[in-house]
Amino acid sequence: MNLIFTSVVLLIFNVAPIFAAELYFVREDGCPWCDVWTEEVGIIYHKTEVGKSVPLRTFNFDEYNFRRPILHKAVSFTPTFILVDKGHEIGRIVGFSGEYQFWGLLDGLLRKCDCI
Repeated sequence: MNLIFTSVVLLIFNVAPIFAAELYFVREDGCPWCDVWTEEVGIIYHKTEVGKSVPLRTFNFDEYNFRRPILHKAVSFTPTFILVDKGHEIGRIVGFSGEYQFWGLLDGLLRKCDCI
């Protein structure tokens, strides 16, 4: 597939280039745990080494399930965090029960790929 065709497809489907790892954050309006994650982790995520290496991409629940990349299955619960590397899903964290646990689970996912 040539670069021009790939770029056009990415623009049409509003998909980020699949050349680097990203962390998808799927949230829903009215989700209290989504708000807690945003207040405890989301405000600092981009400042961390992980956040600099694996950028965060936020999706609304309905938007993600409607426009999700073909390789990824639907999200049933929010918040859901999906680690994607080179267009492939590495793994998910479903729910949020605290900052410490989140970082530990994310570290486990990062060890499955060569993301950082």
